[in-house]
Amino acid sequence: MKIDPSYTLHTVAGEHIILIQDAKENKVLSLNPTAQFLWENLNGKDFTLEEAVSLLTSHFDVEREKAATDAEKWVHELHELGIIH
Repeated sequence: MKIDPSYTLHTVAGEHIILIQDAKENKVLSLNPTAQFLWENLNGKDFTLEEAVSLLTSHFDVEREKAATDAEKWVHELHELGIIH
């Protein structure tokens, strides 16, 4: 999978956000530090869920099960919003 390059990460008032604009509405997606880390390390690359999990376990003091849950939620949300293909 890959993050659609038409979306970019912005920092506004210390918050890391992605602007989502379509014909119907505009949305703002706020990223927590874990989601921001994944975005910054996987943006522009083809990646697998397992690679996202490995990034989390290598950078954060987190068990693999928790990292897998977090990565799955991140991928699911971005996929539902059309940001990951």
